Amino acid sequence: QARRRRTRPANHTAAQTAAMADTSANEGAKGGELLYAGVTRAAIVGRPQKEHDAEAYPNQSLPVRLAPLVGVKISFVAAGAAAVHSVAIATDGRLFAWGRNEAAQLGLGDLMDRNAPTEVALPGGAKAVAAACGKFHTACMTSDGSVYTWGADNYGQLGRGAGGATKKAPEPREATPGKAGISGATAVACGAEFTLVLANGKVHACGMPQYGQLGNGTDGSFNKSDSSIKLAYEPHPRLSPVLGELATLTCRAIACGTNHSLAADSDGGLWSWGNGGYGRLGHNVQKDELLPRKIDFFKDRYALPTDTPATLAAGATMSLACGVAGQPFAWGKLKTSGDNEMYPKPNYDLSGWNLRSAACGSTITCVTADTQTVTWGHALHGELAFGPAKKSSANPKEVDALNGYTVLKVACGVAQTLYVVDTTNPEDARLLGEEFKVWEAPPDEDPSAVPAKGGKGGVGKAAGKVKGPKKGGVKKPKASKKKATK
Repeated sequence: QARRRRTRPANHTAAQTAAMADTSANEGAKGGELLYAGVTRAAIVGRPQKEHDAEAYPNQSLPVRLAPLVGVKISFVAAGAAAVHSVAIATDGRLFAWGRNEAAQLGLGDLMDRNAPTEVALPGGAKAVAAACGKFHTACMTSDGSVYTWGADNYGQLGRGAGGATKKAPEPREATPGKAGISGATAVACGAEFTLVLANGKVHACGMPQYGQLGNGTDGSFNKSDSSIKLAYEPHPRLSPVLGELATLTCRAIACGTNHSLAADSDGGLWSWGNGGYGRLGHNVQKDELLPRKIDFFKDRYALPTDTPATLAAGATMSLACGVAGQPFAWGKLKTSGDNEMYPKPNYDLSGWNLRSAACGSTITCVTADTQTVTWGHALHGELAFGPAKKSSANPKEVDALNGYTVLKVACGVAQTLYVVDTTNPEDARLLGEEFKVWEAPPDEDPSAVPAKGGKGGVGKAAGKVKGPKKGGVKKPKASKKKATK
């Protein structure tokens, strides 16, 4: 893909900079065109033994438009550090999902993977405004502050009050969207097997408690055996407020890593809890936190700005937050090799960039500011969008293909990155149409069998006769003799 590099004004007035940093209502409402980089067949991710037709499903190492969404104004995109599926939301409230689907995480009523965006029907014609993706589940927030969830519910991560393994339904799942037990939501986030919801200024959590990521003071562990030590973890199927000091404060933003949580309060403080491995909590110690703990670094002159929306991101082993003037700070395991950062450190390569959006995937990070987009990390499927000649980068590197475009929102998952590009300017819209090819996926692979069968609550009627794994797509982790530390 050859493209013409363009120069765009790099200097902005203070008002213009503030406007670009505000990703709340106005930019989200006007939306833009979706671009995508990374894997085009979700079934092969992490499964090298899987038969794969590389010609039919090539990795997209440069951003492409996805055929079903060409011309559709997209206001929000979501992926996740443990997710091999993605979600895009149109400005009219329609929700599209694609990727891996062995636990019905796409919400389409079956277990068949989709390699192209497919519309998900929300109950009662509800209008989606935000979403989040876990490893095997998805959560969506609607315009009236309701939250809908679907997918795996083996630890109660759907927040519907009835999840968790039983003898009759060892791997419960819900294959169509259903309402979670909460209202007044303003943000939603998903970890691997847990969910956070910000409602009425308070953080609520449900799902897997193993590392303390629910912030309720316990890891939920118990011994399953009378004769030996076999730890298991109690499901938490109801969205309950986090405990501790954070429960007394008003929060304005949340983020989830694979097994840790972040929340920004209204006074400029940042809190973290859950898995403390690699220093991802920012407390200068590798220790799990069962209750939200304030990160000591973000105070006084380093407090998070409260006059602009908080920008937070969390990955598998790292965390990121934007401070004054959009300066990014990161901590945890930031590279595949080298030392971990045990507390927030500024990324001087990005100083003065006034970040607009940031996202962390499993092993990659993406940030956008002004008319530049930067990615870095370890990639296997072209998700950093550098082109076929370069797969990975240990340090932040500009995505040349997006130079000059205003990217409103980014999302990173396992082997995929999504960009929402502003097309308000007719010239940008014209150039985008010329410079980025359209990818049209081959017909979805049909395992040709029966609709998905789930646990309590059942599964909606499948779109066709589709067979999933014989015993469900989500396997409960094997009991271990001691608690994992990763």
